[in-house]
Amino acid sequence: MKLKKFITLGLAAVMATSAIGTNAIAADSDNEIVYSYADENNNIINITQSDLDAEHWNKEALGDTAPAIYENFPMKMTGYTNDFSELSLDIVYMKKLEDMDKVSLTITDLNDGNIVYNSLLTEESFYSPVLDEKGQYDVELTEVIDGQTTNYKRIVCVKKEDAEMPSYVTNPSENNNDIVLIANTNDLRCGETTDDDGKIIVNPQIAKYTPIHANEFKDYCNSLPDGNIYRVFTISDNRQYAGFFSKDYGDNIYNLTIETYTESDFYAPSEMSLPSVSISDIQNKASELRISDSSFRLKESSSSGKYAVYEVYLPDSYVGSTDKNGQFRITVTGTSKIAMKLWSHTKKNTTPTALRTYTSSNNENSTYVDIRTSDYQKTADFISFYVMVYFTSAVDGYGMINVEPINGYEDDVNGSINDAYNGIQGDQYTQGNNYRELNNTEFYLTDAWDVDAFCMDYWGTDSKIYKIEIRNRSLSDQAKLERGEKANGGKAKYLTLWSADVKDTVVNWNSTTVYTIPKNTDMVIYCDPTYQGEKIISVNSVSTGSTSADYYQLSYKIMQ
Repeated sequence: MKLKKFITLGLAAVMATSAIGTNAIAADSDNEIVYSYADENNNIINITQSDLDAEHWNKEALGDTAPAIYENFPMKMTGYTNDFSELSLDIVYMKKLEDMDKVSLTITDLNDGNIVYNSLLTEESFYSPVLDEKGQYDVELTEVIDGQTTNYKRIVCVKKEDAEMPSYVTNPSENNNDIVLIANTNDLRCGETTDDDGKIIVNPQIAKYTPIHANEFKDYCNSLPDGNIYRVFTISDNRQYAGFFSKDYGDNIYNLTIETYTESDFYAPSEMSLPSVSISDIQNKASELRISDSSFRLKESSSSGKYAVYEVYLPDSYVGSTDKNGQFRITVTGTSKIAMKLWSHTKKNTTPTALRTYTSSNNENSTYVDIRTSDYQKTADFISFYVMVYFTSAVDGYGMINVEPINGYEDDVNGSINDAYNGIQGDQYTQGNNYRELNNTEFYLTDAWDVDAFCMDYWGTDSKIYKIEIRNRSLSDQAKLERGEKANGGKAKYLTLWSADVKDTVVNWNSTTVYTIPKNTDMVIYCDPTYQGEKIISVNSVSTGSTSADYYQLSYKIMQ
C-alpha cells in the first residue's frame, strides 16, 4: 500500500486563533524535529527526539500525535468491547515505563467505592477488568521518578449509545437483500474457551451467526426472546459495522463506549450544548487547510461555548475523480468528550450543505467520506469540507484533528477477497494468497482501513477441519514473549470467515462469522469448509482511528 499523507492539528476546546504550521518530520536523530506545531501566539514549537526523551515520552506509543494532548494525563484510554457485550478500558501508557521508579494505576467504582483495579504497571499496553455498562469510575495514575511523585486523575463513564449502521439496517427497503449477521452472545461465549496459555479456542459450529436479509432483520429481532443480548455484524461500502441488540435497549443497535472527564468537568452543572453559529460564521472563521504533512497546536483559555472550525480543501485532481483513491477520513480526538459538525461545499456562490453532527465516542470521532458519488463526480466545481470541532463537557482542553486519504484497493474488502480467491500473489503491501495451507507468516495492516484476505484452497467434498491460528503480534514481539519479556503486541482485530456463491462464473461473497481478537492475544478457530463453504479469511482492525502499521501472524492447516 502507498504511504498515506495526513494532517494533524492540535486545537483547544476554546479558541479563535489562526494557526501556523510546519511540516512534521519523523526523525531518527536526537536533534531532528519529530513534532512541530504553533502555540497560542503562533510561535512555532519544535520537538526533537531529545525533547521527548527528556520528558520520557514513548514515540512508538505517541505515533503521529504530539504529546501536548497527553501532558495532563499521560495515558490513552479507549473502550474495548468483546463479542459478549463486555467493556474494558484499553489502556496505553504514553511514557517509557523503564524510565520510571514506579507507575501505579487505581480504578475505583464511584457508585460503591470498591476498587476494581490497583496495581503497579508492568506493561505499557493492557486491558482493565470488565466495567459495569452503567458504571462511573475514578482513574488515578501515579508516577514516581527520581523520588518525585506526580498524580493524574480522570473520571470514566461507561454508557450505551446507538451504533453506527448502514441505512439498510436502520431503514431497509422491501427488496433489500443485504446480509446482517446476528448471534446470541451466550452461544458465542459457549463456543469460546481459553487454554492455560491464554489462547482463545473457537468452535464456529457453536459460536455461530445467523445470516438475515436486511428487509427481514427487524421482524427477526422482534421475534427474539426478551433478556438476551445479540452480537450484530454487517459490511457495507467496504466498512465493517458492529454492535449489539437487546430488547432492553429498544429497537436500535447499540455499542458500549466511554466518556472521559476531568473532575471539574464531571461535576459541572450541565453539559455544554452545540455552539450557536450560522453558516456564515463558519465560513468567515474557518482556517484553510489542504492535505499535507503538517502539525498544529492551538491553545486559548476562555469561557465555554467556543469552537474550532477548519475548511479542508481537496486538490483539484479529486474533482470528477472516479479512481479508488477518492475516499478520505476525518478523525478528531480530545482530552475529554469531543464532537464535530461537518458541511460539504462543491459549487461556487452556494451555501455549504450540512451533512451531520458527530457526537463523541471514546473521546474520538471518525467519519468516512467517499467523494466518488455522482454529485461530486459530475457537478462539483471544487470539493471542500467545513469541520467544526468543540468539546461538550470541558471549558478548556486539547484535541487533534486528522484528515487522511484512503488509498488503494488493499482497503477494499471485495477487492482483497477476489484477489485472494483468484490467487493473485502479492507482496507484503498487497496480500493476495491462495494456498491449501499456510505456514505461520507475519503480515501487517498498513492502517485502520486495511484489509488482508487469504483463500484456503480447499478441494474435495470430504469433511476436513482447518485449524486457523492468528497470533496478534509481530515476530519480534513473539521472540520477546518466548524470552520471557513483556511485549505490547498488536491492536484488537476482526477475523472474518467468508463463503462463496458462484453464479454464471461470478463469485459472490457472504461473510458467515466474525470474531473479535483482543490485542496481543492468540486465537485458534477450527473451521470445516464443507459446513458453510468458508474458504476465505479476512483480517482487519477494530478501530478506525489508528494510522500506524499493525503486525500479526497467521497460519492455517488441514487437521489430519
